[in-house]
Amino acid sequence: MNVRRLIVLSAAPLLFADYLGIPPRPSSADYAAHADSASVSVGASAAASAQVRKVFGWDWTSRYLFFEVALYPQGGQQLTVAPRDFMLRVGADADSLSPADADAIVPGPKPMSTTPSAGSASPVDVRVRETIGYSSGPYNRGVYTDTQVGVAVDSRGGQSAPAPAHTRTDKNFELYRALMDNELPDAKTSKPIAGYLYFPKPKGMKKGDPFELRYYGTPDRFTLNVPPAKGR
Repeated sequence: MNVRRLIVLSAAPLLFADYLGIPPRPSSADYAAHADSASVSVGASAAASAQVRKVFGWDWTSRYLFFEVALYPQGGQQLTVAPRDFMLRVGADADSLSPADADAIVPGPKPMSTTPSAGSASPVDVRVRETIGYSSGPYNRGVYTDTQVGVAVDSRGGQSAPAPAHTRTDKNFELYRALMDNELPDAKTSKPIAGYLYFPKPKGMKKGDPFELRYYGTPDRFTLNVPPAKGR
């Protein structure tokens, strides 16, 4: 009987980075739209395709809408910030949209794949799984890579040394990391904070449709009428 056992060799996370989104502009009034309350001031601008390409290294504006947003706590108050505090409405009769995350825009981990054996009689199959991981928490968010090499060994034969595990450094990883690094952070802060929000582009959207970016913070709720991005 051909019995095989799976030995898993895991490369420890190789990259981890804390980040706080992007630098906020001097004030909320420096954005295309802004609104103020007693506890927070919020600014937002729609990003043109040229800006998206420059910041992220790729242009997703045919399928997603990118918004640069910033929040400014008033009077040193602590503010809880999260992308889920925002919803977007495009056009007069459209449904509200929730922000998308990096996994929705760039595919995540690759499935387990089997490297072809040297021959039908070979006792060893090598399987490689590459994973992009994500750690979250207030002021403690980042991405890392993890590569697992599985070696299926025929009980009747010896075990060959597996191929060395390699860090995922392809274009998808770089794009994924750019989305993660520039996203509006999920954090608690008493200082200004900024980042991008990504929304799926609704079908039937017309050029010049108004954007209503709704903020559902605690205790504040208001709507920012954000004009379309200028340029391409």
